[in-house]
Amino acid sequence: MVLKLGCVAVLNRSQEEIDDNVPFEEMRQREKEFFSNHSAFDGVEKEYLGCEQLVKRLASIQQERIRSTLPSIIDDLKKQIKAKKSELKQMPISVTSENECWTLYIDLIKKYRDQIYARVQGVYDNDLLSHIEESINISTDSNRTTTVKTKSDDILDDRIAYQIYIQQKKCAELIHNSFTSFFTPRYQNLVLKLLQENAGVALPNFPSFSIIERLYRVEHKNFYKPCENFIEETFKYLKCILIKILHDVFSEETNYKDFMIHKLTDIILHLANETEELCSNDIKKMLDIEQRVFTLNHYYMDTVNKIKQQIQSNEQNKVSSM
Repeated sequence: MVLKLGCVAVLNRSQEEIDDNVPFEEMRQREKEFFSNHSAFDGVEKEYLGCEQLVKRLASIQQERIRSTLPSIIDDLKKQIKAKKSELKQMPISVTSENECWTLYIDLIKKYRDQIYARVQGVYDNDLLSHIEESINISTDSNRTTTVKTKSDDILDDRIAYQIYIQQKKCAELIHNSFTSFFTPRYQNLVLKLLQENAGVALPNFPSFSIIERLYRVEHKNFYKPCENFIEETFKYLKCILIKILHDVFSEETNYKDFMIHKLTDIILHLANETEELCSNDIKKMLDIEQRVFTLNHYYMDTVNKIKQQIQSNEQNKVSSM
């Protein structure tokens, strides 16, 4: 048998010796006499015989184990102690009174408002480089890659002023693209058709104002969807980013951050929903007011007359060419 720790022979007590309660010292003496007088153990070294040798062997094994494992255990304990000390330093100062709690809360709310105000004013804490690095990967000859920023990245972008500007730009583009192409033959035919419809109720060379109003209302209907999308996307972004900043401010400042963040999140969402509803109502009121045309600008009729003259000129050219 292969015994990694070696072996030591010992003499066990017989049942009679157990019943007689033979003391340990006497058993050790009997053990010595047994190994000395028994022929089977002739030539066996003493270090392999007897309880005394077993105790020495166990003590030696224990000493070796301690020497091999204790240094690593001590190092691990030192690392854990260092980590715990670092955690203790990062923990907030204990709050022992209501006044201290209120003062801490006011400071956190002020910090939260200051961060929001700074980002609304375009102060981004010199984060421009990090945003650039997130948007573009450095290209190499062996592996050329390009990272495209997704919509989810924009929601977590705390540059509030910039993101609202982006939403405004998208809204303006949608409104611009919603206009009809006024200089196409199809639109010119529509204008002439309206002029003919109003010929019986208007003086010659003085088209009815209702023509302008009818044309305007067609374009006016296209304003609603871009404005609704602008409000929806803007408040969706604001809700996410306000909650993100709230978590950043309260992350390492309070022992009860989960409960406080939960309550403050409910307040933020409630106020944001109320404000979104008010903005939607205001936009709707403004668009309803703009349903009617109030203008004395003469360029409206100048444009109509130019289109009419161009069509007449084209028709005359066709007749002359025939």
